Formats: sequence, structure tokens, C-alpha cells
Amino acid sequence: MRYQRITNRGEPIKLGYRGENDATLIAYDIPDDWLEGVVQLYVLRMSDTAPYVPNGFYIEDGVAYWRVSSADTSVVGNGIAQYCSIKNGVIIKTMTFKTITEKSASNSDVVVPAPQKSILDASLEAASEFATQAQTAAQSASASAQKAEQTLDRFSFAVDESTGQLVVTERDNANGNI
Repeated sequence: MRYQRITNRGEPIKLGYRGENDATLIAYDIPDDWLEGVVQLYVLRMSDTAPYVPNGFYIEDGVAYWRVSSADTSVVGNGIAQYCSIKNGVIIKTMTFKTITEKSASNSDVVVPAPQKSILDASLEAASEFATQAQTAAQSASASAQKAEQTLDRFSFAVDESTGQLVVTERDNANGNI
């Protein structure tokens, strides 16, 4: 994996070759005064009409990391990466860098999914897992209800008219008599 630590504003971020996935890790030391807000990364590729937040962005020990995915390298050319510190919905600090994605001879015609596809895939996988867990829980609840019903069938319930109390009597298992 290539590693690039961004140290100054004029330095371009070399994302890699078109279609590369998890081949580059970008590191940016977050200035201390930025940490009073929420640090976020927005990326705008050459043909994009709106910026997106890359899936591989995370912060660890005061360093912002960007694990570049195939969605980030799907468009050859220059783009923009903007690190922002946001507090109460307002951008309080920002730093913008030029990004570069190089053409690759081996996959120049590869159609790479949009960055939102991996988010959708993860959401669908989580929904599927939830549905499986819900179905298992429903089956368990049904089995418990059947067991409770069988247990209740073993008893007879009545109210003693003289005392007003509930009287529970176990039935004879052989013929259902009390």
C-alpha cells in the first residue's frame, strides 16, 4: 500500500491509478485548533456535480486518514479534497488540496460504482442480518408461546365464589380430568 502524508497546502494528493482499491492511504495531521469542531473530508472528482464523503475516511490520534477506494479513483484527472472543521453546523476551518487520479492501461474501460454503492451494499447487508435476527427471534417467541400454551393446558382455573380467590388445579395428564 502506498502511504502519503500531507504536509503542506500546495502538495497534490496522488490517489493512484483509475480503478485502484485500497492501494493508497493518505494521512493529514489535524491542527489542534481544528479539534474543537468535527473534522470531515469532502471530495469532488473531475466529473462530479456535488462533493461526497469518502467511505475510507477516519480519524485516529489526531490524524485524518483516507483509505482511497475504487470509487475515489473511478474518474481520471484532477479533483479537489477539502478537509473541514465544522462546529454547530458552521465550517470554522478548511484546507483544500488538488487530487490526481492517473489513467491505468489495464482498466481504462472499467466501470466503477459510485461511492454511495458501498454504503448501500453495507446497508442492505445490515438489513438482511437484521431480518434474519428478527425471523429467528419470531420463531423463538412462537416456540415459547406454544410451550406456555401447553403448560397452561395442564391446569384448570376457577374463582372460588366464597373467597373471590383464584383456584388453580393441575389436570390429570392421562385423560384431562382434574
